[in-house]
Amino acid sequence: MSIRALNWAFAQDLKNSNHKFVLVALADSADDYGICWPSYNTIAKKCSVHRVTAIKAINSLMELGLLSKKARYKSQGQNSNAFQLKMGVKISDDHPLKDLVAEDYPLVAEDYPPSSQALPKSTTEPLKEKKALTRNEFLREVDKGYKSDAFKDWPHLTETEIFNAAEACLDFFGAKGEWPAGQPVPVLRHWIRGGIQRGTIRKTDKPETGFQESKPKEPENKMQPWHEKARVVMQDDAQFRSWIRPLHWDGNGHVIAPSAFMADHVRIAYGDLLAMVIHSDIQIIDEKGRGHA
Repeated sequence: MSIRALNWAFAQDLKNSNHKFVLVALADSADDYGICWPSYNTIAKKCSVHRVTAIKAINSLMELGLLSKKARYKSQGQNSNAFQLKMGVKISDDHPLKDLVAEDYPLVAEDYPPSSQALPKSTTEPLKEKKALTRNEFLREVDKGYKSDAFKDWPHLTETEIFNAAEACLDFFGAKGEWPAGQPVPVLRHWIRGGIQRGTIRKTDKPETGFQESKPKEPENKMQPWHEKARVVMQDDAQFRSWIRPLHWDGNGHVIAPSAFMADHVRIAYGDLLAMVIHSDIQIIDEKGRGHA
């Protein structure tokens, strides 16, 4: 593989993607003089195309003046073809395929070192697959983003709501057996934007019409007595902070969640627990009063 050949191939402006892919595949097999001799089957396999498609692409590249081809022979008959990318690099006199390719394409540049001189070793290393972040690592990155004002587009959302959105995002992808693709902060920003559009995350601080009497009258971050009881029963601080701490009980049978998504999840996962610690028949709803008994 030649970095020079690959850079040259990537720089060519080709309208047909098959042509571009085949050219890059040839460059991947070429030396620093642009010479290679892969079989048509090898090229087709590299590009995940049919052999006929690879041959047609090579013929088109030759017509465009980007490639030359010569047949190579051995005692039993024709061997594979020799290809030369027309990069404008002078070929070394002792290159084994000089006579085969040079007559098709006289090279003009004179500044390339002879092959007797050792070429510098590539310092590139294979790309390593990035390890997926754990749930806690994801939330730590969100916390860093929150502290650096990465979510300043939504000043009406509290820190608790931001982290509830992060938990909801992770739960959603976890239920599908997937992991959110990309860096945590951009992923969460996209999630919040979508939640606001869908109405599962509140969009402003303006008062909503309709169901007003059950909205919390206390500051959102103030603990209510039943919170501590729930924490003791749950014995899981992380789950308590994520799902129970943001809830508010209005004293009239309504437990209010910041979003519809959260209300649905709490109703399913923690409804019996909340009824036990509050000692009352409760209805878990969102801030707009939506919910089921």
